[in-house]
Amino acid sequence: MSFREKSAWISFLTILAVFIPFFWNSFRQYRGEVAGPEAVGTAFLLLAVFVVLEIVLHAVVAFRAPEDARSPRDEREHLIDLRATRVAFNVLVVGALAAVATVHLTPRAWVMQQVVLAAIVAAELVRFGGQILLFRRDARP
Repeated sequence: MSFREKSAWISFLTILAVFIPFFWNSFRQYRGEVAGPEAVGTAFLLLAVFVVLEIVLHAVVAFRAPEDARSPRDEREHLIDLRATRVAFNVLVVGALAAVATVHLTPRAWVMQQVVLAAIVAAELVRFGGQILLFRRDARP
């Protein structure tokens, strides 16, 4: 498994691990189960955990194979990145349109903010998931 595939796995799993509790916390705040300051504190803690996990896990993978981490992207990796990004962009556009629709469904700007953030997270999951899928497909004999 190449460094870039490992990097995609790290980002995909880290996003899942952090943003599922993040959005659950946001949903609980919306329903009034959690006070605003407590929810904001939890959100900042989760975002800090996300940044630390990304940095530490990528550093570990790069440390274990420094030559692979420093190697420039080849043509295949560029194409994988472009194909995955193209699909993720479509997901982002649909999410942005859904966020616009929330203006008509609820007067709360907070809901629109959460939908925009969910669209960004979904697009990134699709992008990294697409990269993983394309790396795996190309790795088969």
